[in-house]
Amino acid sequence: MAEAIYNESTHSQDASSAGTETGTPEDPEGQMIASLLPSDFFEVMESHGIDMREKRNRKLTPALLKEADLVVSMIGKDEIPTFLKKQKNLVVWNVEDVARPTKQNIEKKYREIATLVSELPATL
Repeated sequence: MAEAIYNESTHSQDASSAGTETGTPEDPEGQMIASLLPSDFFEVMESHGIDMREKRNRKLTPALLKEADLVVSMIGKDEIPTFLKKQKNLVVWNVEDVARPTKQNIEKKYREIATLVSELPATL
């Protein structure tokens, strides 16, 4: 969500998203996120002009970090992998998953993340 919000607000493709838990048997890399998230998620995003239905998940690797000007982690500090904790350009947002993914709760999460994204530097 943060990647899409950043790219939409900056009219760029500068942000890229990857997960720390992706690439496991339970969450294989390369899956369409449309198969992982409820349709309400996509409806909320589309109401903000963002289409993510064709997006695929990918695993965060140390190699990807080398390409990044800024790394934003949306999980708590205790859950961050060691290789990520060492990043000097790391920003940590403790953004909890939506417990009940209703449209109202997803919209609330969208607004929370959009506010955090708006506080990032305009040029990275």
